[in-house]
Amino acid sequence: MKVEYEIDGTWYHGGTHSSVTGISAGKISTNMGGGELGIGFYIGNFGHLASAWAKHKNRKDAAVAEIEIVDFKGSGLGKLELSWLSAKEKYINIRLTAAQRTFKFGKDVIAAPIVGKAISCAPVQLKWEGSESATYLNSPSVAKVITKL
Repeated sequence: MKVEYEIDGTWYHGGTHSSVTGISAGKISTNMGGGELGIGFYIGNFGHLASAWAKHKNRKDAAVAEIEIVDFKGSGLGKLELSWLSAKEKYINIRLTAAQRTFKFGKDVIAAPIVGKAISCAPVQLKWEGSESATYLNSPSVAKVITKL
């Protein structure tokens, strides 16, 4: 089954107030962190999950950035789409090799379900890699604001 994810739309990133302030100011880095699919900048399609993540990691300093992607196809960036099963297999391999903070796919953006959730209702995550992705995300064409969730 071919998976097709729409990149254009509203996405969310949970973190500390200072990191979210940096995001809204156009200071996104794709060379930090280490999520399910390795190093990169992650956003998800459910604001309440970004808020819950931020509160879990930074109870007293939690904040959420709302990111609006428009005309991704016109950006010229490359996209890799993973099914839940493919993402789960990659996640397991990344964990087994302790590569959460180093693994890269070599694509600008990876669209995949969050594999820590049930397959039937898995929300979508976008993992952004590389300097071209960071330049795109930090450009004025991508709206970034601090939101209250």
